[in-house]
Amino acid sequence: SGIGNTFIDVVLELHNVSTHPPSVDELNEEILQSFLTTIQKYTILFINLMERCVHEMFNLQIPIEQLLTPYSN
Repeated sequence: SGIGNTFIDVVLELHNVSTHPPSVDELNEEILQSFLTTIQKYTILFINLMERCVHEMFNLQIPIEQLLTPYSN
């Protein structure tokens, strides 16, 4: 839901930047700093999510295949 959508937004943003790289003039300090902060924030989010998965796996003895399979809702 929330995290999933946000993660997709970040992936789309990264794709957009990679396919339409800004010129040197456009890439000012503020934009660069904002971009790096965003990457840092979602890297931390991703690490937390992975830690939670590992924790749940050991805690509840869930096989890894079940964690990797998307929920069939």
